[in-house]
Amino acid sequence: MIIVDVIISGIIAFASTNLDDLIVLMSLYSMRNSTFKTHHIVIGQYLGIGLLTCVSIIAAFGLLLFPEHWIGLLGLIPIFIGVHMFMNNFRNAKSSVVEGEKTVLKLHLRNSFFNNTFLVASITIANGGDNIGIYIPFFALYSLSQIFVIVVIFSILIAVWCYIGFRLATLPMIKKAVEKYGGIVIPFVFIGIGIHVIVSSGTWEHFLSRL
Repeated sequence: MIIVDVIISGIIAFASTNLDDLIVLMSLYSMRNSTFKTHHIVIGQYLGIGLLTCVSIIAAFGLLLFPEHWIGLLGLIPIFIGVHMFMNNFRNAKSSVVEGEKTVLKLHLRNSFFNNTFLVASITIANGGDNIGIYIPFFALYSLSQIFVIVVIFSILIAVWCYIGFRLATLPMIKKAVEKYGGIVIPFVFIGIGIHVIVSSGTWEHFLSRL
């Protein structure tokens, strides 16, 4: 029964802290083109969530601790990406429909596996940076063998999350809406995520109190 409890706890911990990540995945999948592909998103997700999990495990054993208000600075990453996308879309507002769609969907990075994967990992880390505050005490409750089981559960759920995000992004109604309004909505989704991370982690309040 202990192992069952660990599995259930792992599922609950992952799902409760990554529901908002489905919105990010939907946005990323809608941006796929000839240079930004599905495997960039999947690998980036594994790298991002994997890093958050590793840091949380280390911190749970007292080897590494991050003040929560510093973690919130990760929110600047999706804000920068969102503003950059919005400005590029605005500059190309008068281009043809075909060129406009290409501008909306491309990531303005080199055709590089490293760049595209790093972008996804960065967004994932920024969006889930505040999860560390939840994961640290969570992992502190378990032994190394139990943590290994939870890590396996997380690994499986990342694949499940990627699949759900893909299916949502490819639903005809959602896909049509994203194609029509994605160039406007997606940048603000990333900006909103960044603001949420900064505010919810107490970063904004911390720096205001020092003024």
